Amino acid sequence: MPVNGIEVGVCGVLLFFPAVCAADVTAGQLGAKDPGLIVVDEVVGQWITMAGATHLNWRSWLFGFVLFRAFDIAKPFPIRRLESLPGGWGIVSDDALAGVYGALVLFLLGWFNFY
Repeated sequence: MPVNGIEVGVCGVLLFFPAVCAADVTAGQLGAKDPGLIVVDEVVGQWITMAGATHLNWRSWLFGFVLFRAFDIAKPFPIRRLESLPGGWGIVSDDALAGVYGALVLFLLGWFNFY
């Protein structure tokens, strides 16, 4: 059965709350606000980005990756503010919103047949 972008995005949304809990516990044990060891937030954000794919192929995955990383690094409003949320909420929420921004742009790119 083929997978579509919405199914990948649903996986990201379903992973959000367990990711917050895991990030919170790990950050607490390491005594750091957002340790680089935690990558589940990146997985959540990337999967949410792929929800915007009108169809999945190597181009949509590439555009999705680049878009998510660009929004995650640039942190346009209000993504940067989400980092100040406590514990795992701040670790995961900023990446989830970067994923939403990426999904919107990826959808528009697909709508105009860029991939």
